[in-house]
Amino acid sequence: MVFAATVIGCGSGSPGSSVSGNTVNAGKVLKVGTDANFPPYEYYQAQSKTHTGFDIDLITAFAQHMGYDKVEFVNVEFSKIFEELNAKQYDLAIAGITVNSERAAKVAFTDTYIKDGFKIIVGPIVK
Repeated sequence: MVFAATVIGCGSGSPGSSVSGNTVNAGKVLKVGTDANFPPYEYYQAQSKTHTGFDIDLITAFAQHMGYDKVEFVNVEFSKIFEELNAKQYDLAIAGITVNSERAAKVAFTDTYIKDGFKIIVGPIVK
């Protein structure tokens, strides 16, 4: 499995998590669509009301590097993530997305940043 952030457009004006920044995007909010149901990559902690995980940390660091002051995460069902991205409901999506030709025909992907694969481990059958 290969993951990539799906990037299209940039910047919005909605409130979200604080990120310090100081470049051309200062004062702007990066709105990010995610299906926060895929730990350890992204998940929502209801008790603290925060998004967390590898992808969340990664996109927050990129936003900071690009000078955004805030990141707003929008929870979305994975089956709708590309449709809503193309409808400009958020600036980009990050959600453990596997790059394939069908998806690449609909959205622009960044370079992949994780190569992973699903594995099934089966123990001995005891009779």
